[in-house]
Amino acid sequence: MTRAGASAIVAAALPLAACATPAPRTAPPSIITAQALPAHYAIIASPNAGETAADLTLWWRRFDDPTLTRLIEVALAANQDIVQAAARLVQAQARARAAGAARLPTLGIVLDPARTLTRPAGAIGPRTALDGAASLGWDPDLFGGLASAHRGARAELRAAGYDLATVQRAAVAEVAASYVSYRALEVRLVEARTALSGQRALLDVIEHRYAIGIAVAADVERAKLQLFQIEARVPALDDARRRAANRIAVLIDRPPGTIESMLKAHLEAPRSAPCGTAPLPHADMLPAAGVPADLLRRRPDVRAAEQRIAVAAANAGVARAALQPQLSLGAVIGGAAFSLPSLVDSLVSTVVGRISQTLFDGGRGRAMLDEQRAAARGAIAAYRATILTALEDVENARSAVAAGASGVRIAKEACTAAQRNAALTRGAYEIGLSDLFILLDADQQALAERDALIVAKADQALAQMQLYVALGGGWAIPAPQTLDRPPRIP
Repeated sequence: MTRAGASAIVAAALPLAACATPAPRTAPPSIITAQALPAHYAIIASPNAGETAADLTLWWRRFDDPTLTRLIEVALAANQDIVQAAARLVQAQARARAAGAARLPTLGIVLDPARTLTRPAGAIGPRTALDGAASLGWDPDLFGGLASAHRGARAELRAAGYDLATVQRAAVAEVAASYVSYRALEVRLVEARTALSGQRALLDVIEHRYAIGIAVAADVERAKLQLFQIEARVPALDDARRRAANRIAVLIDRPPGTIESMLKAHLEAPRSAPCGTAPLPHADMLPAAGVPADLLRRRPDVRAAEQRIAVAAANAGVARAALQPQLSLGAVIGGAAFSLPSLVDSLVSTVVGRISQTLFDGGRGRAMLDEQRAAARGAIAAYRATILTALEDVENARSAVAAGASGVRIAKEACTAAQRNAALTRGAYEIGLSDLFILLDADQQALAERDALIVAKADQALAQMQLYVALGGGWAIPAPQTLDRPPRIP
């Protein structure tokens, strides 16, 4: 499927999602009632927490990275998982329309002309006989089976809208995580290449010293060994970087191997930098620490689970109505003649009412009702489990954010210490006060600590993104933009 076709499907589905996801008319069940929550989830602990809902919608813009924003907007328009979810939403809308139409009267008409070859007495030549009928049928739905089916279809439509939002949210999170990994690997690759260049220069010095007799062969071999160890890191990091780029390509509906030039064109060329200055995405502001219970209802997976309780209840209503007598009303108007005026004169009308009741079905109807009631209990359990998962995600994300901040602080201090130690050791080696092995070890530690700091900063960015996603961000999304042209989305 082309990106234009994918955009067209998403374009058709996004308005449906807007129609499919409003809050139901009846008050939704309280999360606190459905599942016991810790006390700090039941209150707004921060005066800014009420503003968090608006901030969560386009949370990736808080990282102030135009390339990240661009990639996410392309994914929202072209990601094939989103296109599939949008198609399921359109299907749900069609089912809802069909369920609503089942409650309306049906009207049919038949006009059957027949050419007669026999001549009636006194007639001249063959004649055409007209046989016409109009029928009207209606199920008054005395016990609410059709109404329950319609309610269930509408609830399923809302659930499909929330499912689409869940897929959008997951796609956004995966694009962001892959992008952070790509950026981190780019910087780590630069650091490894910079260290490799420095190690080659050091090897040249040691080989010169060996040539003039002030170094031993072991010094040369140890320097070569460290050079090879650093060199081995380069292809592994480059492979991981390419894999991250390929993953981004798939998520934005591009062939793998075709977007690295695009990424590099929109990114500032990474370079070796002092400790703590690696150019990775970072959000200076995060959502308020106090999370109200209502904020969890922003999560589309929680809302979808809530709607499926309504679906299960409606299905139980359909099964319950099937046990009751069934009443149907109908009318037929028909006639036969050799001309249209005569056909109107010959019309005869019939009104039919029918009541049916199953007297014995071996318990099939009751079993179906029991099945739907059990399904309703399962939907309630699934709702509670979804709430617990949401709480787990939030708590894990908050813990990861705290750990990420501490990890970056510690890694920065360790990197600074390792850099200082490497500089001092090199100075001591140059004046003959330090052994070569100590210098090589200090350089190795400095590289390892720089690499660890980049990883820590990437982990911190991922934890911040995880918090936004856990709190339900990333699905009330305006019309996205594609790389090449604005999509056809109203």
